[in-house]
Amino acid sequence: VEYIQCYYYSGALMFAALDFVSEVEIIVENLSTNEVWFGEFDARVQESYLMEFISAPGTYEITCTTSSGDVYSGTLTI
Repeated sequence: VEYIQCYYYSGALMFAALDFVSEVEIIVENLSTNEVWFGEFDARVQESYLMEFISAPGTYEITCTTSSGDVYSGTLTI
């Protein structure tokens, strides 16, 4: 089961979570430049969250932490 999903399109990341996940804190870091973006949303209130950021080429580490302490992470290379 994928509790949190993340999609990239044209310089933006779209996050969606199952509603029982509740609050999600998001950190996106460009591993080449060390730039960091933050976001958060409550899956019980909104179905998805759109994070717009500069899509400079590189590898990004994406970390999502739920209010219950579960951590989901992955990488994206542009």
